[in-house]
Amino acid sequence: MGCSVRGKVRRHGRRNHVTHGLSYQDVMTPLTQKGNMGLRDGDKMTGEREDQDQSRAPFHLLAATMAPLLALLLNLWLAHGIAGGPISIHGRQTTRCTNTTFTSALPSGAYVERVDDFPSGNATYGEQNIYGNAIGMRLGFCAVTVRVVAPENSDYRFGLFLPAESNWTGNFLAVGNYAQLGGINWADMGAGVKYGMATISTDTGHLSSTSTLAWALERNQGALPDWGYRAVNGSIHIGKDLVRAYYATSNKSFEKSFWSGCSTGGRQGLKQIQISPDSLDGVLIGAPAWDTKHLFPWIAKVASYSAPVGSAGNLNYADLYFLYQYLYGYCDPQDGRRDGTVSWPEECTFNLTDIQCVGGATTNCLTAAKIETVRRIQTDYTLPAPNNTVVFPGPPQGTELTNPFLLDPTDLAAFPMQYFKYFLYPSQANDPRWNNFDYFLNNQISILNDSETINPGQATADNFNLKPFKDRGGKVIMYHGTRDSTVPTGSTAQFYSSVLNSTTGGNSASMDEFFKLFYVPGMGHCYSDAGTEPYVPWHIGGAGQQVLLDPFFSVPNHKFDPQNDALQALLEWVGKARIPSSITATAYNGTSIPYQESYSRPLCAFPKRSVYNASKGPDTLASSYDCV
Repeated sequence: MGCSVRGKVRRHGRRNHVTHGLSYQDVMTPLTQKGNMGLRDGDKMTGEREDQDQSRAPFHLLAATMAPLLALLLNLWLAHGIAGGPISIHGRQTTRCTNTTFTSALPSGAYVERVDDFPSGNATYGEQNIYGNAIGMRLGFCAVTVRVVAPENSDYRFGLFLPAESNWTGNFLAVGNYAQLGGINWADMGAGVKYGMATISTDTGHLSSTSTLAWALERNQGALPDWGYRAVNGSIHIGKDLVRAYYATSNKSFEKSFWSGCSTGGRQGLKQIQISPDSLDGVLIGAPAWDTKHLFPWIAKVASYSAPVGSAGNLNYADLYFLYQYLYGYCDPQDGRRDGTVSWPEECTFNLTDIQCVGGATTNCLTAAKIETVRRIQTDYTLPAPNNTVVFPGPPQGTELTNPFLLDPTDLAAFPMQYFKYFLYPSQANDPRWNNFDYFLNNQISILNDSETINPGQATADNFNLKPFKDRGGKVIMYHGTRDSTVPTGSTAQFYSSVLNSTTGGNSASMDEFFKLFYVPGMGHCYSDAGTEPYVPWHIGGAGQQVLLDPFFSVPNHKFDPQNDALQALLEWVGKARIPSSITATAYNGTSIPYQESYSRPLCAFPKRSVYNASKGPDTLASSYDCV
């Protein structure tokens, strides 16, 4: 249910903006500035040199709705911190980093909130939001924050980092967000600008944590389409104008535009090339949560399988840990190597009845009721007969321990239930029937029909015909961990297959010209734990990965190497026609410099896979594998 607005040409501000599908005019019509023209409530801007004394504000994550994502955000928080105190600027890196430079390039309804100019040094920059700060900013840059107020209750902000002219490559990078979090993603922006790219991120029109979706009611639900697509699309188009204005006196020209995002950030990038295929030249897409209208009902359904707590079929942590250990012990060697990783979970043949309790046993086994719960979790979410329609693919087996919707289903029901009452049925936001699963379970078909019809925020990225993007030379690198229980790997397989058929008519060679898919064996959602999983090669310079390890960009020990860094591989595919047939993933022993690599493994472009070749060396080295 994508947005179908015909292409338009409208004069707006200083430039003509032409897009395919969704025009710039649709998201940025002149509007008199009004309302609270400042930071959103709760926003605090920080910019300091890292060698100065900084206070660190404590932060406690609220409801744990997505364990892998929250772990990522917590790592970002701890690594990047939130520096308090006033702005501190030492010297200037350019005289063009001024309000005047940018204001003259903005359309009506948009204005500059602040501009900060940093010289070379070791700076940190950001706001007091859940994303943390950009840190380790050792090269000079200009930081701009803009607010855009537009018709149809649209109101969003974005941040823009502009490297010094001598460091600018001529490229532009937009970075994505995570889950339904509101806030500018300064941390990932900090990684992007270190590639010499002007880098942008939007707050998607709201400020929030992971625990609530009530922000969807803001501005008479105007916040939903901002989150769904408007804020990203508008920020990219306006941001490009600001880049051109800033480098107007440079002898360098504006070259190419890129995207990097994982999870919701992956969805955002796909949505952008669907509604405005001429706005980006290459996109790096990780574990995309592209199918929002089915993803949220699936979350509710999975949580319901193990509810209520204390019921016969409820799986507690001990149950899930036992299942995890048994599955890994059984499935790990099936790929020919026992290395702590189940490379292809869907291919592990395993009979759940083998672990069912018999003869009165109560330990190291699961009861029949719990076996049935596991069976339901591992299968696709399918509507009951006579409908029998598959709604959403099930998670890979062996990921139950990391599935955030199982450990406390009664509490976690609040997350998908909020989707129903705030996204789908805002007039029912205070209706107590959304406080448990029963109403959803008894009305699944009608609720799913409404979710498909309404498609809240028009967020779902399901226009699979990417021919306009492909025809102009656009490139896609997509990756997904095979141990992802938050956005199941099967969802990406479905997207790839749909694009293959809709864009190329099933022509794999034509697909291969612009779209490369890389599965990451053993990796969870967007990344793996650098400290506790040294046997899972995962680091490829993807969104969220770069900012976990110092120097907080690219891949440690392999900076800017297109064989190891997926973002660099995308840049060179677009800019130098270097085709990425494989990307090497790396794992590390610990999180301290100097980083010792524990494992490396080539990720082969689908449909090929990496196969260990013992004659080439130890299985810890990527050079010992073949893509077959």
